Amino acid sequence: MTKLPFPANCPVVVVLSMREAYEFANLDEAKKVYPDLDPDVNGQNFTWAMHDKVDGQPVMRFESWAAEAIFSR
Repeated sequence: MTKLPFPANCPVVVVLSMREAYEFANLDEAKKVYPDLDPDVNGQNFTWAMHDKVDGQPVMRFESWAAEAIFSR
């Protein structure tokens, strides 16, 4: 799945903006909507995967470059 240490079938969060984010059961489901997600390298539209938590559980988080620019200020 990935070289990074994420749990198997880790849930995924894709953040597009401050007010728009989507949760998926796993990377395969997220890639059906956003096929260019890659946990190991930055892509044209999204950052590589980051560790995050939702309700105390680990998730794989991707940010659009627009969201990353806002959160990195």
